[in-house]
Amino acid sequence: MRKKFKMRLPVWGKMIIVFGIVSVMFSAAFLLKDTTIISKYKYFLWKKVNNIFYDSDRHGGDHGKIVESDNIKDIQKKVPIYIQTPKWLPEGFELDYAEYIEDIPDEYNITLKYVKDEDKYFGIRISTLTKVDKHGYMVPFEELDVNGYEVLLVESEINCSADYMNRQNFHVGISGGISKEELIKIIESME
Repeated sequence: MRKKFKMRLPVWGKMIIVFGIVSVMFSAAFLLKDTTIISKYKYFLWKKVNNIFYDSDRHGGDHGKIVESDNIKDIQKKVPIYIQTPKWLPEGFELDYAEYIEDIPDEYNITLKYVKDEDKYFGIRISTLTKVDKHGYMVPFEELDVNGYEVLLVESEINCSADYMNRQNFHVGISGGISKEELIKIIESME
């Protein structure tokens, strides 16, 4: 009887396969960025890809624990920075959850998700980990001045997003199924 031969891939071979899979995911997301199925799961995919490329050496190998709450005040009590929230929301939208990554010293990444229904939502991300760089944009964008903020705005048929540095010099990103006018009103109401 013949023995079955099992081929084992070396580490570099596995890395090439992972790189290929990630490349296909990014290509599909870019080509299908305006379709409902991609936009619906964009945040989920972003989190998964972000975990693959997270700089674990920078934080001693600790990704930090994600703390989630349905009340912004609970999160505000746990972080020493002021969390800007919109005082105006488009009709029917309400806070679904707020989250932040705990146990990463002096760095904060806070996400607020607002929903109207299953297909209508937007998120606000406040981060000390990133900066706004208009030279890093790979899509056409519009530069606006909103309440003294230099806002970079990207608009598609189903999604609108904006990035700016707030007065605390933190990166604020807002993105979701809202109109340009609604997005500008949200930024104007951020306190």
